[in-house]
Amino acid sequence: SEGGNHFQHGPRKNVDITYIVQDNSIYALTTGQASPTTHKEQTTKTTPIEKLYQIYKPIPIALTSGATFVAASFVGNLAHLVGIIKKAINHKGFSFVNVYQPCVSWNKFATYEWFMKRVYDLQKEGHDTSDYYGAYKKAMEPYENNFERIPIGVFYENTSLKPFNEIHPTLQKGIYPARKLE
Repeated sequence: SEGGNHFQHGPRKNVDITYIVQDNSIYALTTGQASPTTHKEQTTKTTPIEKLYQIYKPIPIALTSGATFVAASFVGNLAHLVGIIKKAINHKGFSFVNVYQPCVSWNKFATYEWFMKRVYDLQKEGHDTSDYYGAYKKAMEPYENNFERIPIGVFYENTSLKPFNEIHPTLQKGIYPARKLE
């Protein structure tokens, strides 16, 4: 819930940053409260029966907000995660990476084993990263199949749009600390 406004406008402007979300489906630092990505079936301190509201969908929201690079990975596959983060950092424009990770202290629902049975690599299945609508369909897949299959990899990449800093007249001169002020 925190920072939601920035998450929608950073991609829209194609600000050249990499935004990485550690998605463990729970607020672990507050000892197990439900978070926006808590699954409906998951019980927590604040949802002892079940979560009664819709799950937040960060990957589809990144796409609809205009992110020019959208990906996901899983901490259980370190080589994949490192590769995705490198691609995101090297992308010119707003890049978003959702990192699925279990919380061993508070999340007894989405465990390491739970993820291992469900994640699959989009690139190994031949996903076309230039197809926006195909990316959106893949991004919605976990929510439509109750997380039985969770795609990881690059969903979408658009290299044709210039990042904000390259089109804004003032920023074209360089960042403020690195240039002489007029």
